[in-house]
Amino acid sequence: MKFRSILLLFAFVMIMAACNVGHEADNDRTLDEVVRAMKAEGLTPIDKGEADSDALAQVKPRLFAISAPNEDAANAESVYVYQFDSNQDLKEAIKQQHYTVTTLTAIKNYEKQNVLVVYFATGGKIEKFGGKIQSAIDGL
Repeated sequence: MKFRSILLLFAFVMIMAACNVGHEADNDRTLDEVVRAMKAEGLTPIDKGEADSDALAQVKPRLFAISAPNEDAANAESVYVYQFDSNQDLKEAIKQQHYTVTTLTAIKNYEKQNVLVVYFATGGKIEKFGGKIQSAIDGL
């Protein structure tokens, strides 16, 4: 009887652990999801590769040039997308965040679970793409 109770308790713990693992995976966001969400908001993200020099907590961002569909690519603005292992890692990385930019460039962070999107608004006009980026992140 005692062995059966222990076995039943062990089975219950294993089932609960398996459920928790799946739940955490559902909360992770990927780079592809962020890109799809930006496209759904009418932005045209162009992948420029990893930005090695701008790592946060040893996570290198993907650099994207974003523009409106009919806009000249020369007017594109920069967006970094960081994908961390967890939301806690993201929060710790933000504490270390600093960039060297001109006084005309405004910077805005957009966070969702384990993903950080950093928008560098040339000319200081966050409103150019800020609303669309926020909508994309909210939609994840």
